Amino acid sequence: MSNSIILTFLSAATGYNISWPLVILGVNILAGLGWCYYQIFLSPLAAIPGPLLCKIITTRYRLSFLQGILYRRTVVWHQKYGPIVRIGPNVVSIIDKTAIRQVHNSYEFVKARSWYHAFEQFAPGMFTASNEQVHRQLRRIFQPAFTPKALRGVEGVITEVGPSSLVEMWGEKLLAAREAKGGGQEKGVIVDLYHDLSFMLLDIITQLSLGKAVGVLKQGYHPIVEWIHAYTTLVAVFTTLPFLKHINIGFSTLRQRVKLLWEYSAQCIVEKRIRMDQEKREKISSEKDVEDSDSTPTYRNQTDMLSGLLRAKDPITQERLSDGQLTSETVTLMIAGTETTSATMCVLYNLLFHHPEVYQRLQEEVIQAFPIPSGASSGDPLPLTAEVVKMLDITHSNVKQRVPYVEAVLNETMRMYPAAPGILIRSVPRGGRIINGHYLPADTLVGLAITAYHYGPEWTNPYQFDPDRFVGTQGEKNLVKLLTFSLGPRQCVGRSLAYLEMIITLATIIRIFHVEPADDLQLCKKWVEFVTLRPQDTQFLCRIQPRKEFTLPNAAKC
Repeated sequence: MSNSIILTFLSAATGYNISWPLVILGVNILAGLGWCYYQIFLSPLAAIPGPLLCKIITTRYRLSFLQGILYRRTVVWHQKYGPIVRIGPNVVSIIDKTAIRQVHNSYEFVKARSWYHAFEQFAPGMFTASNEQVHRQLRRIFQPAFTPKALRGVEGVITEVGPSSLVEMWGEKLLAAREAKGGGQEKGVIVDLYHDLSFMLLDIITQLSLGKAVGVLKQGYHPIVEWIHAYTTLVAVFTTLPFLKHINIGFSTLRQRVKLLWEYSAQCIVEKRIRMDQEKREKISSEKDVEDSDSTPTYRNQTDMLSGLLRAKDPITQERLSDGQLTSETVTLMIAGTETTSATMCVLYNLLFHHPEVYQRLQEEVIQAFPIPSGASSGDPLPLTAEVVKMLDITHSNVKQRVPYVEAVLNETMRMYPAAPGILIRSVPRGGRIINGHYLPADTLVGLAITAYHYGPEWTNPYQFDPDRFVGTQGEKNLVKLLTFSLGPRQCVGRSLAYLEMIITLATIIRIFHVEPADDLQLCKKWVEFVTLRPQDTQFLCRIQPRKEFTLPNAAKC
């Protein structure tokens, strides 16, 4: 009865025949207008500049993230609106150095659960931990494995599994191409640099974190590649549409592959623990130096990091990592340590192709710094083998000392194209905070837009590819401003490992091969962000050819 009275009254008041669907529509329109008015004029964030649509709905920045172009849009937005930009009703992006330190240099602004929960496919880990004590404990356990001293202990196996294997594999491709042409001359061979580097780095990471390389570089396939791709795809989807993570509907194939990734990693850890126990029993009665399972791992002369992590303890609480925690960290390391590094090196070559003067200088300095040792050959070209790579002695320390320009080029590449180029989201703590002169209430999402910062006012001529900005005294100052690996207590723990891998791989490739784009399309490559940076078409085709000092693997036998 009351419903009829309401409709009759509304019809009489408006002069139209009003129905309930029309009433509901009207209420929704009024609510929407009210929401828009509040967000634009009354919200505590209303005074923060930004695109009008972004102030009202989350669709624009979430859709940009799903398209892989959010990092590019933040550059445009910050250039237009300034050092602090509202990119969502409750999301603020910053590039001001004072604001960045305020947000990221302590644990006060915790990692936003609404953003990072997508990375927790099974169990929380160091990357996603929002609890300060949990993160501190995990970092205390993991940090010793990534110190320069510890990395020197595994550098030999990194070179063997990585650059040496890559050189041999490319040598085999060159040999196959020559044989296919009946032994005639060929102008190199086309390789997918992104594909090959990703596989090489996956072999390195699995060797270090699982105790055995999956061998995907030479075999050309391992299901772990599909499992990792499934993981990153789900992260992109769940970050954009968080509610999908909590309902077990859809994406069944992707979810199953992620489960297989977890189970495979867990099984490798169990197998490694069994091997370590067996080796200890076999050596316990000998006079050989055996690290006790209760001792602090030294990570010296190791073939992996897993051995040390299985023995590692928190120096304060004496607690060890559970198998679940170790599996979670292993999966994170595989994701973070593969596509990020391969993408960086592909972007680097793309930049070199566009700046031949930089490329020429880099080649000349590397070749001069690592000559063929006297007596290594009688003037004949050397075969593309692991033994020859070892003979060149292209170590991390040698490259840094002899050719600092290599690291300068890497740093400039990571400034212009950070491997994780998006926004490092944090949550404003209880009571709110004033940032860049604006009050942000508690639970506002705020964070550093890495790429936008690297193109901001902190840098001179930011759109110019200039590796010399990282050379000498000024280079040391600029290196402090480089935030590719974040900053503060949440800075990437694998930073030193990434540098080591990239420096020795880049120097090895440049010393042995001449690399050029396969065609002009490679020079117009677009780079998108799906958790990490990658080529939009997931490939980067280049033509490789050994330098005159080197020859194909069995050419000397012919």
